[in-house]
Amino acid sequence: MIITRENSNQTIKFISDSATCKKEKTAAETEKYKLIYRSYDTKPGFTDVCEAVIISKQTSEEVYKTTVPYSYICGSFLENHPITGHDYVFISPFGLIIIDLTTGEWVDLKISDFHIVEYSFSENKKSIICNGCYWGGPYTNVLIDMENPLLINNNNFHHFGSWNEEINFECWHGNSIIECESEIFEKCEKDCTMVHSHHAGAVKKHKLFINTESIRKGYY
Repeated sequence: MIITRENSNQTIKFISDSATCKKEKTAAETEKYKLIYRSYDTKPGFTDVCEAVIISKQTSEEVYKTTVPYSYICGSFLENHPITGHDYVFISPFGLIIIDLTTGEWVDLKISDFHIVEYSFSENKKSIICNGCYWGGPYTNVLIDMENPLLINNNNFHHFGSWNEEINFECWHGNSIIECESEIFEKCEKDCTMVHSHHAGAVKKHKLFINTESIRKGYY
């Protein structure tokens, strides 16, 4: 069975009638599934398009296929969710598509032009840190709570790190603590004799260990 999103037929018209696949790459892979994308030439005046395909490695069959108006995709699999017991795949960067690979249900979240490029799940698989950016903006992070991945909405999104605050997520420690690296501009001491080309100071990196509850409360 191939699950096809409703807008696939609308998006496919962007692809040139004589289009050939420009490249095929793997975006994510587990022992059970493989997510690939195929990039195609488009008609003049249309945006780039790629086809996202999920393959069952047990049967070698395509179980999901759709077209995305972007030149590439990013993705990650979440298998055996602790509450639902289902397998899911997360596809971006054009919005966020979440597909329940057990039932075939899916949601397509429009998340204010935030483009996700990396995913990292907590150990209990109930939370996820996504890294991405807005158009023309710096990279930032989002903490997403997901008791049920298909019920995620904007109320589950908790942004941290901002235009003035470089906080780079590194890894999870358990289910509630994350390790980050922060770049902070520090001014020189009063009697510094160093010759500076710009500001009298330097950017220094610091480790931060943040409780995710602080992010939910808006402290970061």
